[in-house]
Amino acid sequence: MASLNKTFNTAKGIKAQQKTELNEIDKAYDTSGYQNLINQYSNSYDTYSKQQQQFQNQQTEQAIKEINQNKEYQKQDYLKEQKGAYTDYQKQADKFANEGTNFRHSGVSETAQTQLYTTYQNRVATARESYNRAITNYDNQITNARLQNNSKIAEIAFQALQAKLKMNIDGFQYMQGMRINKVSAKSSVRDRTYNRWADMQTRKEQKKYYNSFRSGSGGGSRSYSYSSGGYSSGYNSSGGAKINKKKVTKSNKNTKYTANSTPISIKGKALKTSNALAKTVMKKGYVTQSQLVNATKGLTKKEKEQLLNSYKRK
Repeated sequence: MASLNKTFNTAKGIKAQQKTELNEIDKAYDTSGYQNLINQYSNSYDTYSKQQQQFQNQQTEQAIKEINQNKEYQKQDYLKEQKGAYTDYQKQADKFANEGTNFRHSGVSETAQTQLYTTYQNRVATARESYNRAITNYDNQITNARLQNNSKIAEIAFQALQAKLKMNIDGFQYMQGMRINKVSAKSSVRDRTYNRWADMQTRKEQKKYYNSFRSGSGGGSRSYSYSSGGYSSGYNSSGGAKINKKKVTKSNKNTKYTANSTPISIKGKALKTSNALAKTVMKKGYVTQSQLVNATKGLTKKEKEQLLNSYKRK
């Protein structure tokens, strides 16, 4: 703590401390790593989505392959049934021939031949109709499989998109909050820096006044006390600025004044006015006559005299 207070005794030290604190805030609120993490997760969602779509396509292709195999089996069964029907027909025809039946001259034989051929044709037609229905059913299964596959792939892509969108929204809100907190933290650092600078200036002024009063150069009666905030004086100088408190003209409104002594026994509004004027002096090195007169409006006559007499022309 002692070394830190020593740092705040010089403008250079205060500035260096401000730079250090701002750098620490930049590191603490750095979101570049988080953005990289979001990008990695986004790429992971893309990869996962592609893998799921690829897996879905493989499943669908396998299902279609099995359906096509069933179609081929159905075709083979149909051809086998067609061949079997013809074979059975031929066997019966050969039987009639072996038994000496004359298909050309026997009415009975012609009827039997017609019935035999009709049976063959009906059997083939039934097999063909069954085959066509099966093929139509398989083709419908393939179409449905492809439609379901497209729907599933679209669902996979949509789910991945939703996940990425939510992640990016959450990431944006987090980083936006970090940026706001960063701005607030830096603003606090700048406020602390100004207060440190103001405290340093106050300590310098107090030390200057104290040394001046001890040497007797300030004149008048004085008493001193010391607190943790620095030296305070009961000095009341009669050598203050002679200011026309009722009138500010173009010629005198910008006349510059600096603190000459610390006013005694002031409080309330007068104390706030005194502190405000002191901050102006610390920042600019002076206050103008116009600022002095305007600042003391609303104070009692005694308070005005105390404040105005504590400033001297620069």
